Amino acid sequence: MRNNIGWWWLVAITLAITSAAEAATGGTKIPRDVSIVADPDLAGLWIASGALGSTRYDVPDLPAVAKEIGCRLEPDAEGMVATCWAYTALASGGRHNLQCSSNDPYLVSVVASLNGDSMVQFATFLTENNDWEYPAGMCVSIAVENASKYFPKTP
Repeated sequence: MRNNIGWWWLVAITLAITSAAEAATGGTKIPRDVSIVADPDLAGLWIASGALGSTRYDVPDLPAVAKEIGCRLEPDAEGMVATCWAYTALASGGRHNLQCSSNDPYLVSVVASLNGDSMVQFATFLTENNDWEYPAGMCVSIAVENASKYFPKTP
């Protein structure tokens, strides 16, 4: 009986050390800075993405740049409107901006799920696209991922 108790203590100590080590590192932290890119497969479609915390956090070993990404909900005569925007500084000194809006109830509900630990991605056409029937500046898609893996917000 005494040998079994010693074995369980060994297991308990090992688990405690492993848990303490995991708590000390805090799990996976992925920087997901603001990115604004043209879709290579669909002319005129632009996609912005980034994690809210990573965008606010100045990641070590990466240059600090002016950047922002987010979405908001506002009421209008037809219900709620979701608007998403992103910008990031360019090496030339300017800014790269992308913004879109939608009153589609599904996209409005996606934006409503956004929180401080979210990664958001949205897409819009910069010019009229008659093939897809989306006016310029209308959100084609909005996706939100709520996960602990992205860098936390810092002041």
